[in-house]
Amino acid sequence: MNKIMKSNPALYVLRERIRKGLQLYSSEPTEPYVSSQNYGEIFSNQIIRLVDDINVYRDTIHKTFEGNLTTKPINGAIFIFNPRTGQPTISEGHPHKCMGRTKASSFSAYEESPRA
Repeated sequence: MNKIMKSNPALYVLRERIRKGLQLYSSEPTEPYVSSQNYGEIFSNQIIRLVDDINVYRDTIHKTFEGNLTTKPINGAIFIFNPRTGQPTISEGHPHKCMGRTKASSFSAYEESPRA
């Protein structure tokens, strides 16, 4: 299946849209957890930052006078931690940056990464 997906990117896009539409995706991180085997990698000479972008895109849901539900984006934040220096960084995500965006992940990757 992976071989077919690599040769035809349209199938990959379709698969991802179906997975997200049916909510079949995992919220688990793709990176391995810190363990005794990879603990030394965090403090190596490479530049490594631990990033938590769960709260970048946030919205509230409220009822209109007609009884419909609407969403309103609110400020979010991305938390960045440099384990070598111990320096935490918080970057605020404003709602006007995500106007017109349909994917929270694209907002997270596009708007907040360059500021860090």
